[in-house]
Amino acid sequence: MKWLCSVGVAVSLAMQPALAENLFGNHPLTPEARDAFVTDLLKKMTVDEKIGQLRLISVGPDNPKEAIREMIKDGQVGAIFNTVTRQDFRQVQDQLKA
Repeated sequence: MKWLCSVGVAVSLAMQPALAENLFGNHPLTPEARDAFVTDLLKKMTVDEKIGQLRLISVGPDNPKEAIREMIKDGQVGAIFNTVTRQDFRQVQDQLKA
């Protein structure tokens, strides 16, 4: 039984690259278009915004939500750990833009 389980795990691990390619292989941007988009975006960003993208913070008692909102508004946060979903974070971003 352990042998069968080990074979199942090995096959699953071997299939991951193929499955990942099928999921993400049809991206609408070509590599050239993606590179042009990124280059254009980086040219528009200030040094402070670029540094802010490197900052990863965690939601918790040491970082109250109001403080995080201000940091996002000021472009000082690149990502937040311990959020519920990507949609929740997007909602915070959209609220700050308004």
